Amino acid sequence: MHIYIHRTSAGLHLRAIGDNPPTADVMGIPVQWLRYGYVIAGSALIGLAGADLLLVYTPAWTEGMTAGKGWIAVALVIFARWNPLRALFCAYFFGMLDSLGFRLQLIGSDVPTYFLKMIPYFVTIFVLMFLGWRNRGKLSGAPQSLGTPYLREQRF
Repeated sequence: MHIYIHRTSAGLHLRAIGDNPPTADVMGIPVQWLRYGYVIAGSALIGLAGADLLLVYTPAWTEGMTAGKGWIAVALVIFARWNPLRALFCAYFFGMLDSLGFRLQLIGSDVPTYFLKMIPYFVTIFVLMFLGWRNRGKLSGAPQSLGTPYLREQRF
């Protein structure tokens, strides 16, 4: 994804429609078509992740199997400051924290399992608080037009 976003013309178009859609529209980039296309592609990837969770990680559906991991994923994007390479390393970090509870149980820790399962969530809250404090007054790295609709002014 890093190579796609930062080294291809399609990635440049993606960043252009995320940061300044009117300028991208003036350049001739089909802003609305690309936005819908990227939302569909992202939704398909999320569906594949859900299928992997259901078919590989846990072979049967159980209630609460995601257990709030979606919020950890959102925090991971904020923690990585919207950079795909940082997101990869952050995902490994949070995955390591998730498996730390199991490892501590294997070596015979006397800590209750409920506290061991809280480790990734506690660290997520702590990291977000620390980054919010450290980066106060700085740009977050998120696209400037994130979440704002774009309607083309001139219709043909």
